[in-house]
Amino acid sequence: SADIVSCPCCYGAVQAVDGVSYPRSSLFAEKGCTEADYLTMGHTADQTEKHSTKCGQGELFMDIVDTDRCLHLQEHGYHVQLDKISPLTCSPKHNLIVAKYLAANGK
Repeated sequence: SADIVSCPCCYGAVQAVDGVSYPRSSLFAEKGCTEADYLTMGHTADQTEKHSTKCGQGELFMDIVDTDRCLHLQEHGYHVQLDKISPLTCSPKHNLIVAKYLAANGK
């Protein structure tokens, strides 16, 4: 059973609030991703309207933003899987993050 199941949407609505900063993962931050970069990626990820010239780009940036989210969860002790809901046509926002918290002993 999962502790977290999330089908993210509204990537462009991401914004920093007290206690939450972007990027979420240490890896993205260490690689030089700034908050401004992250917000731009979120807006790009929202461009997933089918038959749009930017749909493929939007899906790529959905994967990038959700990879950062998954890495953040891993850094906090979760086993994480990034999947797609099926069928893909059910929603333009079809990523699925599934996470299970691992006890201190790694199980």
